[in-house]
Amino acid sequence: MADLPDYVTLWPDDQPSVDTTRHTRFTWRPGARSLAVDPKATPELLAELAATGAIDGMTELIVSEWAKAMTG
Repeated sequence: MADLPDYVTLWPDDQPSVDTTRHTRFTWRPGARSLAVDPKATPELLAELAATGAIDGMTELIVSEWAKAMTG
């Protein structure tokens, strides 16, 4: 697996929650292969992250808060 960029916070599957920094734009749960998108993320950052190969095999993309920010 490729290294995660500094704007991605790793969320271990055995933790009920995770602390994020002000630089977090994505939260990655490797066991669940799930990526959550922060409202401050951009499509360009998502494309950059995908290009790293760090989220290959992703099975879930959670965009609810991002979608709210994009429309509201």
